[in-house]
Amino acid sequence: MPPARRARGGAHRAAPYHRRGWLNDDGGGLLVSDEDDGEPLPIPDDALSPVLARLPSGADVVRSAATCRRWARLVAKDGAVLSRALPQLPCLTLGFLHQEDAGTTARRRKASSGAAAHPCFVPTASAARLIGLQAPSSTALADAVLGLGDVLEHARPVASRNGWLVLELRKERYTDSLKLCVCNPTRGDMAMLPPLAGADKPGDYACALYTGHDLGTTPRPLSAFFRLLIVYNRRAFTALRSYSSDAGRWSTEAKRSWGPKIASPRELGQSIVVDGVAYWHLRYSAFAVRVDIPEPTEVLMPAASHHISNLPRGWQSLGVDTDGKLIFIDAALRNLPDVALGKRLGAAVRSYYLVIATRAVFCPGSGDGDCSGEWEKRLIPIKLQQLKVRCVGFGEKEPPPFGYKVNLRWFCEKSGTLLFTLGEGTSSPGAFLLNIATEQVEKVADGVDCDSWRNFVGYEMDGAAYLASIAPCRRARSLMGAVQDTFSGAGGHGGAANTTTTTHDSVAGDTNAMSAVVGDYAEEGKAKAKGVADAAMGKAAETKDATMGKAVETKDAAEEKARGTMDAAAEKARGARDAAAEKAEGAREYAAEKTKLAAGDEEEEEDVMLRVKAADQMTGQAFNDVGPMGGEGTGMPRRRRSSG
Repeated sequence: MPPARRARGGAHRAAPYHRRGWLNDDGGGLLVSDEDDGEPLPIPDDALSPVLARLPSGADVVRSAATCRRWARLVAKDGAVLSRALPQLPCLTLGFLHQEDAGTTARRRKASSGAAAHPCFVPTASAARLIGLQAPSSTALADAVLGLGDVLEHARPVASRNGWLVLELRKERYTDSLKLCVCNPTRGDMAMLPPLAGADKPGDYACALYTGHDLGTTPRPLSAFFRLLIVYNRRAFTALRSYSSDAGRWSTEAKRSWGPKIASPRELGQSIVVDGVAYWHLRYSAFAVRVDIPEPTEVLMPAASHHISNLPRGWQSLGVDTDGKLIFIDAALRNLPDVALGKRLGAAVRSYYLVIATRAVFCPGSGDGDCSGEWEKRLIPIKLQQLKVRCVGFGEKEPPPFGYKVNLRWFCEKSGTLLFTLGEGTSSPGAFLLNIATEQVEKVADGVDCDSWRNFVGYEMDGAAYLASIAPCRRARSLMGAVQDTFSGAGGHGGAANTTTTTHDSVAGDTNAMSAVVGDYAEEGKAKAKGVADAAMGKAAETKDATMGKAVETKDAAEEKARGTMDAAAEKARGARDAAAEKAEGAREYAAEKTKLAAGDEEEEEDVMLRVKAADQMTGQAFNDVGPMGGEGTGMPRRRRSSG
């Protein structure tokens, strides 16, 4: 599908791209058993999925998926449900992107090859196992969305959350419209947003991303839903505007409700989204905008807090603690005598090392007042003594505050990890990944150039996409090889605090050793899976027996009720028949009596007539004969009278 045509920001559906993605690569997938070890277990998928959701950890789910192809397909199909039911999956930080060739116009962009023009992705140790990237790559992002290499040339990463990445596409002229795209490299999805041109075009802006993970009580981690918020300046005010994927258009421009115009929105840096509100660090507090509604609205924050310092850019960051609350993080240098180095140098030496501390936590208010909450003090320092910044002998001039290249770059909200860089003048320059909960550090990249990288955006994979990517595959480069690092400690989750930093040389490993690890985990997964299956079958048998007993009781009660109903119906029918018989008998008796009476009247009338006729014959008078008109018919007939 070609990119969407230009528009001024009206109702315009984002053009979707559905491509391969890092996790859908044919070379990846989970190493699973080709056989099901005999007959398949008689457990339907809809009954097996809740059993997997009750396993103690994501590692057990992955091991269960390695036992057979059917279970692997089930875990991949129900990845969204399982990710919500299981504890938070650790070490899903895949790395970060940076772009050094994203000039404002074609004239300002330096001449470079096509590969160098793309954003560079630097993988972590987890990414090396999960998606197979062993070294920094300028083509990894373009490969994730096939056929869009030209579109992504000179694209600038601006935001990232929960597997989604926001890119600003290149401009040929300064007057060109703002063109943004939102993509998910792990799944290969990409959508082009309607351009903002003319009067709708913003200048420098800050960006926040709201995804399906954030949808209140019903998150949809695998949905294509997202809402993008941009904050920019007009001549006299700071403006807010958002794009929603379900509406397919930009919202109307809104003004900032509280406070003055922000000096430089682009300098706000990364946003942290907690409970539908996007936060940026702003001087001694934070700038907050509600992004879970179609029209963005500013949220009033405390004007200032003595728990938050207004440090130089790079020495401070916002984050999220394990309870899901907003926290303020800063960096500092501490010194202590370095006895070992002093013995080698023959002089007293003090070493300065990096300390990253959580200074404050934001506690939302009840909503009764005008302010949304308050900052409370919380001091939790993480002393990274293995990261020595500089060694100074006694009597030497102390280093100036914030005089070293320390840069807190990006906080990964789902993994609870912080990406930071150390630059020129430090003893360990490079890019590092710090797990705030375990205090474990991983060195992702080496070199003094890391601190100068521009357009730096961290990237982490969502747990639902991780589980959904588990599909049957016979190749040795698999997700199962990352189980040990991801869930057992080597990937940044377990182990003692302040461990020694690791490099990519220790990530590749040996193929035979990895295959052995995979086999061990597969066997362990089979044993656990069979135990789960046996428990499920026993519970199913108990449920079946209870159901059969209840069915028998129900059948007996139904038969008893049916017999009672039939007896009542028969009794009623017999009563009706008896009543009908009595009524018929009465009718017959009445008809017979009436017939008898009628027969007696007729006989009596006939007897009277016969007696009258007999009397007439005896007397010779015809009393009933009728004479001439006016005469009484009592005499003899005229004929008889004349003859006499």
